[in-house]
Amino acid sequence: MNNSDDVGVSLVDEEEDLLEYDNSISSSGEQGGSDREEVENETGNGGENKVHVVSDNEIRHAAEQLLRHKLPQVLIEYDGHGFLLFDCEEKDQLSINLPIICEDGKGFVHGFNELFNLIRRSLEDYRGKLSFVSKELILEFPCLDLTLCEDNVYNSQITFSDITTIFEILRQRSLENSEPEVPECIKGFVSTRPRFVSRYNTLVELTQSSATLRNIKPFKNDETHPLVLDDTGVSLNNEQPKEVVVMNLEEDEDNVDREMEDGQDRSDSEELLEIVDNEE
Repeated sequence: MNNSDDVGVSLVDEEEDLLEYDNSISSSGEQGGSDREEVENETGNGGENKVHVVSDNEIRHAAEQLLRHKLPQVLIEYDGHGFLLFDCEEKDQLSINLPIICEDGKGFVHGFNELFNLIRRSLEDYRGKLSFVSKELILEFPCLDLTLCEDNVYNSQITFSDITTIFEILRQRSLENSEPEVPECIKGFVSTRPRFVSRYNTLVELTQSSATLRNIKPFKNDETHPLVLDDTGVSLNNEQPKEVVVMNLEEDEDNVDREMEDGQDRSDSEELLEIVDNEE
């Protein structure tokens, strides 16, 4: 077995830290070699180690360069509808005009926590806030076999610039090795799932009632679990007709929107409920 082709995997029980990648890595390794020679020459000449202090102007200039960075073409799909994640140059070459989620480069250079906020706002404008209440966004990139969750604790440490750099490095090597079906760009899929804190709090609330394990699954109203309504107005036991309650869906949605505005970002800061055991 050739040890040079092995990929080492370390399984540890301790909390894993994010690794840093070297975006100067290439298949030939020329860039890395030149950097090493430069360091060796500086240290080999007997010169003193010098520490370069980065000024505020240099930091600002670096940030401006990042914002001017060519934004990649990233296709996002949600519920069968396509979007462009960034306002890229390739948008004019597409056969159809796709809505753009991030109109500027902030979502590219900032952490994924900021990017998820931009995606959420865009989808809420597209589908309405009710579709995302107590839901966590899931962003999947099949080309990298990578799934990111909105509530991930590492989101603030990762940017889409990191994802793009990793994709470009691996894609370039695939092209050099003449691998088949190399994707032209990154394509992602957005889905939702119940937020952990919301689901957990729902279970805690069940313990404060007479609910049992049969009440774990939420109520459904679909073809397999239909809600049957008696529209005759007459009870099967020949009792007096029950009062008919007419629900105004528009007013209900307006009330929900007002509640969400009053408690803006409440779902993000929702606290876990405590279990109160009243049984003796």
